[in-house]
Amino acid sequence: MIGKNLNGRYELLEKIGEGGMAYVYRAKCHLLNRDVAIKILKKEFSNDENIVGKFKGEAAAAAGLCGNNIVNIYDVGTENDTNYIVMELVEGKTLKELIHQEGAINEKKAIDIAIQIGKALQSAHNKRIIHRDIKPHNIIVNENGGIKVADFGIAKAIDQSTITNTSKVMGTAHYFSPEQAKGGYVDFRSDIYSFGIVLYEMVTGRVPYDADSIVSVAIKHLQEEVVPPKKVNDKISEGLNSVILKCIEKDPGLRYQTADELIVDLYNLKNNKEIIVKKKVEDIQQTRVMNVIKDEDIKIHNKNKKDSKNDKKDKKNKLGIIVGVSIILLFVLSSILTWAFIYFKDDENNIVKKEKTIVPFIVGQKLEDSIKLIEERKLTYSVVREAKSDREKGTIIKCTPEEGVKVEENTELSLVISKGSEGVKVKSYKGFNIDTIKGVLPSHDVALGKITKEHANLEKGKIINQSPEPGTIVEKGYQISFVVSSGPEIEQIKVPILIGKKINEAKELIESKKLKIGVISTVETNDPNKDGLVFSQSPEGELEVTEESKINLSHYIFKEDGRERVIVPSFINMQGIEADMKAFETGIKVEIKGESFDLVVEQSVAPGEWIYAGETVTLTTKKEEEE
Repeated sequence: MIGKNLNGRYELLEKIGEGGMAYVYRAKCHLLNRDVAIKILKKEFSNDENIVGKFKGEAAAAAGLCGNNIVNIYDVGTENDTNYIVMELVEGKTLKELIHQEGAINEKKAIDIAIQIGKALQSAHNKRIIHRDIKPHNIIVNENGGIKVADFGIAKAIDQSTITNTSKVMGTAHYFSPEQAKGGYVDFRSDIYSFGIVLYEMVTGRVPYDADSIVSVAIKHLQEEVVPPKKVNDKISEGLNSVILKCIEKDPGLRYQTADELIVDLYNLKNNKEIIVKKKVEDIQQTRVMNVIKDEDIKIHNKNKKDSKNDKKDKKNKLGIIVGVSIILLFVLSSILTWAFIYFKDDENNIVKKEKTIVPFIVGQKLEDSIKLIEERKLTYSVVREAKSDREKGTIIKCTPEEGVKVEENTELSLVISKGSEGVKVKSYKGFNIDTIKGVLPSHDVALGKITKEHANLEKGKIINQSPEPGTIVEKGYQISFVVSSGPEIEQIKVPILIGKKINEAKELIESKKLKIGVISTVETNDPNKDGLVFSQSPEGELEVTEESKINLSHYIFKEDGRERVIVPSFINMQGIEADMKAFETGIKVEIKGESFDLVVEQSVAPGEWIYAGETVTLTTKKEEEE
């Protein structure tokens, strides 16, 4: 597939990954002149209409997603039997690779990663898209700790069809939720479960459920109680332990119900704030499957009720008055405080209710992308200052009040905006070999940009020019583009037509065209007229080749065989008998078709041709027409 050009736009450069259903390639988009990642469905699935439909249709739905922590999808297409998705190319390693490399990740780093994954889920869920395959293999970590969630290949827009009730489960066994394992109702909380499994693995270095088969793993998700992560790694805080356990509750109703709720607790953990992970209390009004109530159960219940009533009777008389007065006082005080808290008077003395809203999660996002979200929460903002940061220029790096906090409507958010990293002076790289400079750039705090090749008198691979110019001040990590020599320009020359020319003339023509004479081969002929004639050439005439290309030739060479050769005379308009005598004098034989005294009108060998003495020439005669 390397070198293939999909739909005349995407040139496949190298294979960079492989999954169960698809290959991933680095590619060049020639229309927008940028590198992209292209996921190509494996050939064995190309004839499965169901898989192809999911691959294309659901990826197209996911293409509407956008966010700092989501790998953006640019295009979905088909060429012949090749089905592909074009995505943002993200450099880095997968979270799975990071876990293999580091083992259990420390809590601070794990929470930072978890918040970014949570924001990706928040963006998707706000668009009513469920990922359904959250796992560390689909999470890319760049060298600065930034996170991108990839592979929405089996993502699904939530609707009534989300209730699958199918024996075919999409997802990855170690990370999918109990409801996915059963083929049941899948919603946003299924992603939260998978998220919890990923977070468990991050802080312990292992998955909570493992077995020798997919089915066995699935059954463990459904039935087996999880070993709390704190028992695996005692360095984990109680707060993080509680967050993970709430995420991976088997009952979706006991998990975090939204990504927003989850992110609030993660931010509180990050800021060393105490969190209370509340478990949902069982609702006795909810329909449950329970055992039938027996008569003995009723008797026990009534006996307990009677005993309890007698014990309390005496106490009730003594405490009645005190409790009653206390309740009244508490009620009055509570009402006053509640009214004072909720209501205030405006300038016209009208009672106005104070509405509450939540500060949105905007740190790490561009200000221009966050304004709408701020306004939707009925808040205002002001940029209090700009600060140097590794974050891209214009990115929000601090928000006061903090994200996730409840505030009154119209509260002003004080924002600190990144003005980019400290400037770097670009060095001169002209004249150096591009391969050498590729290894040097990171130590100069810049990165490799676009490479363009041009013909020049410089040695191949040497840098001719660069952009920006030396001395220019740029941000750290700025991409430097180079123009690199591909060597001197070689002229294209059209090969002359040499067949039919004498060998010496052909050689002169070759050299006059700045071409070289290649292999010369000969074939013997007994025809002296063909001596030295070129009958074959390679490359063929009219083809274009580079300067100094070699031209191979084949020509005839005359060789005597010892027999006498004679020139055939003209016998036309002679009588047959007269032509016979002439032939005898020449040394050849004739065969006359017709009467000997009639005139010769045709001869089988043309006058002037060479033949061997004694060979026969056929003459045709015809009676001369009388006048």
